Amino acid sequence: MPTERLEHELHAIEEKLPRVAGAAAQPNASQALTRVFDQAFKEAANFKDEYVSTEHLLLGAANQKTIQPAML
Repeated sequence: MPTERLEHELHAIEEKLPRVAGAAAQPNASQALTRVFDQAFKEAANFKDEYVSTEHLLLGAANQKTIQPAML
């Protein structure tokens, strides 16, 4: 039964891996990225564009005063 042994060993390894539970388990955008998105939607609305595109995101990022790449 080599496959059963392999399966048991894999489960044992899996149990040792770190886990995240609760509300922290949901990935969220940073506050800085959320502000960029919010501004990008405003820019699209200003141009009466139907979709948010790259230029809106760039304008949204440029509008932020204290944005750093690591914050995104």
